[in-house]
Amino acid sequence: MKILIDVNLSRTWKLPLSDAGHDVVHWEDVGSDDAADSEILAFADKELRIILTGDLDFASMLAMSQMTRPSVVQIRSGSLRPANLIAQVVESLEKAKQALELGAVVTVMPKHSKIAILPLRLPTRK
Repeated sequence: MKILIDVNLSRTWKLPLSDAGHDVVHWEDVGSDDAADSEILAFADKELRIILTGDLDFASMLAMSQMTRPSVVQIRSGSLRPANLIAQVVESLEKAKQALELGAVVTVMPKHSKIAILPLRLPTRK
């Protein structure tokens, strides 16, 4: 898979993801570290890359816009260090491969992950 690592994650994510067979770039290699999330989203969409992030803003932006891509893998953990999470992230990428190819948000948490297919539905008010 083609992955774009968000600026809020360390460059140390690149090597283990590359070693797992993914085509990986870090945002700082292709854009400014103070770029707006919308710029990162547009780049990932254009390059057909999955955004790997520790930020919840991308899922919110996708929900508000009803976009169907790019896919996002968001890590929800106290630690964002690859040493603690790489096995789980790689496993989640593999399990969600088909959904990520179609358009999805995958949330990786310490003990499990979940998949939401794009476009995301906004909560309805009662």
